[in-house]
Amino acid sequence: MQVELIPNVYTQINTAEDNYMIQNLGDDNIHIVISDSQPVPDQVDFILCPKCGISSLHIKGIVWGKPEGKYQIMVGVVEG
Repeated sequence: MQVELIPNVYTQINTAEDNYMIQNLGDDNIHIVISDSQPVPDQVDFILCPKCGISSLHIKGIVWGKPEGKYQIMVGVVEG
């Protein structure tokens, strides 16, 4: 499945707490936060660089993404 993330807004990109993968298909970094509720401003757990991905082998929890750029970013999401 592909999802568009809105720039400078945190969007929930998975609901499975223990099985998911996300790929940054855009050209801008995505700030990633692991949280079971809406993230607070300026809180970042790590940055997902363009053309990179993460999976449940690396982190656990609900994932939120916020693109740094001016345009919406398309991401690929696999949820279990």
